[in-house]
Amino acid sequence: MVRALKERIEGFKFKGWLMPVNQISGLHLQAPQFPSLLTFTTVKDYDDLITRYRKLPVAFDQTMEHMRTGMAAGLMPPKFLLAKVVTQSEKIAATPPEKSPFAAPLDKLPKEIPEAERARIREQMLAAIRDSLLPAYVKFAKFVREEYAPKGRTEPGMWSLPDGEARYAWQVKQMTTSDLTPEQIHQLGLREVARIEGEMTQVAKRLGFSDLKSLRAAIEKDPKLHAHSRQQILDTYTKY
Repeated sequence: MVRALKERIEGFKFKGWLMPVNQISGLHLQAPQFPSLLTFTTVKDYDDLITRYRKLPVAFDQTMEHMRTGMAAGLMPPKFLLAKVVTQSEKIAATPPEKSPFAAPLDKLPKEIPEAERARIREQMLAAIRDSLLPAYVKFAKFVREEYAPKGRTEPGMWSLPDGEARYAWQVKQMTTSDLTPEQIHQLGLREVARIEGEMTQVAKRLGFSDLKSLRAAIEKDPKLHAHSRQQILDTYTKY
C-alpha cells in the first residue's frame, strides 16, 4: 500500500483525472454498478440511493468540466475509443427506467417494508432514473459525441500525450512494481522468449520434429487437440 501511494503521488504531475473516461472506465460505467455495491434492507437504504441518483447529474457535469480542462491541455484519449463511450452512454440513456440497472434494487424490496412504502420507493426511484439519471446520460453522450470525441487523439500510443515517455515509464513502474526501465523490461522479455522457445525446440526434437515450427503445425492440424463443441470447452475448463 505504501508503494502504491508513493507511485500515485509520483503520477500526480500527469493529471490523469483530466482523462476520466474511456471504454472500460469512467462515471458512465461506474454509476450503474452502485446498486451492486450497496446493501438494501431498510427504507433509508433505498431513500439514500434515490438521493444519490438525483445528485448524479452534478457528478456528470463535474466530469465534463474535467474533460474540457484536459481537452485544452492536450490530455485526450484516442478518438476511436471515445466512439465506444458514446455508444455505451447512448445505450444506457435509451433503456426504460424499469429495465435499467439502476432499478435493480427494486427487484429485492424486503417484505418487511410496508406495501405503501414499497410503492413510494418504487415510484420515486423510477422517477429519479427517468428525470435525473437518463437525461444526464443523454447530455453526457451528446457532449462526448459532438465536443469531446472529435478532439480525441489520432495516435493511440501513450507517447503521443504530453510527457508521453515519462508517463509511459511511470505506468510501467506501476504495472510491474519494478524500477526497471521500459527498455530493460523489453529486453528481459526478449531473452525469456528466446529461452523458452529454446526449451520448446528441444521438446520438439525429442518428439521427432525437425524444429518448433513443425511441432506447432502438427498441433494445429491434430483434431485430438482441439475442442469440437462449446460444451466440450466448458467441460474441459470445469475439470480445473
